[in-house]
Amino acid sequence: MDLTMLNSCKSIVEVFVEKTLEHPDRIAITLISDDNSEENISYGQLHSKAISCARTLQSNGIKKQDIVIICLNHSSELVAAFWGILYVGAIPVISHYPEQVPNRDKFKEQICSLVKNSGARGVIALPELQIELGGSLGDLNCQAISANEIP
Repeated sequence: MDLTMLNSCKSIVEVFVEKTLEHPDRIAITLISDDNSEENISYGQLHSKAISCARTLQSNGIKKQDIVIICLNHSSELVAAFWGILYVGAIPVISHYPEQVPNRDKFKEQICSLVKNSGARGVIALPELQIELGGSLGDLNCQAISANEIP
C-alpha cells in the first residue's frame, strides 16, 4: 500500500466540521429509543456539544492520543462525548453500560480493569458512577469525568 496517499486524506473530524459549516441545520444523526420515539440531532447541535465536551476533557488534562472510556447509556450525550474525544485527538472507547446494573461493585471493577489494561486517562460516566469511580480511577492516573460537566 502506498502510504503517501494518506497524507492527502482528511481526518473524520475535518470532514464532519466541513459538513457542519455547510449544513448546520441538517440532521446528522437520529437516535431511536426502545419505544420507537426518535431524537434528531443536527450537525450544528452535535458540533456544539462536541466542542463543549472537548473543552471539558482538555480542562481535565486529556490530550491527543489519550484513551477515554465512555460509560454512558446510548444517548445524544454518548454521541457528543464520542465526537468531543475525537476533537481533542484522543481515542474513544465505548464501554457497555446496561440500563440496570445488577452488581454495581463488579461493574466498577470491570471499568477499573479496563482502565488499567488500556492505560485510559479518562472515563466519562453518569454522575453517580463518576462519584463512585473517582477514588479508584485516581489511583490509576485516570480522571472520572461526570457527563453533567459536559453541557
